[in-house]
Amino acid sequence: MNLVVFAHPLEDSLCARVLERLVAGRDAVVVDLYRDGFSPVLTPADAKTYGIATSDALVARYQRQIATAQTVTFVFPVWMYGLPAILKGYFERVWVPEVTFSLKSGAPVALLMGLRKVRVACTFGQPRSFYERSADPVALFFGQLMSQNCAPDCVFDYAPLFGLDGAKEAAIASHLAKAERMFD
Repeated sequence: MNLVVFAHPLEDSLCARVLERLVAGRDAVVVDLYRDGFSPVLTPADAKTYGIATSDALVARYQRQIATAQTVTFVFPVWMYGLPAILKGYFERVWVPEVTFSLKSGAPVALLMGLRKVRVACTFGQPRSFYERSADPVALFFGQLMSQNCAPDCVFDYAPLFGLDGAKEAAIASHLAKAERMFD
């Protein structure tokens, strides 16, 4: 299964345009966190049963989807130097022990052995030079995520658009084309 996880509240955003291009004419299951009404909040009940079970039917559906996906593509904007809260909550509530990883002697062991490719198409308001002082927070997050949850040969495809706040139409068109090529 090709799974696409979308995290943007506006239907007319650049991220929505990327999503539209990615799924047009392709066999993909789309998880639209905002339209699904997903709550990113880890409830006290969730915390008590973390890694054991969930009583949230939507979270359970998302867990089944990621457990059987061969590819997963994430489409989102970078806000406040990281993932939008709704997407961060997706990872905190869905990518849990005994779903995406297990713990052996306190160390994570990947369970997503069938996941062959993780793709990210995201937009940054700031230019790339802004992140030269530190590191790209999205690349760091997904590198860590994959090392703990995916098979060692899982491939990471990354299509960031930096400088969206001042981007010209040519840069936006290039970003759309690059994101679409990830599926080819």
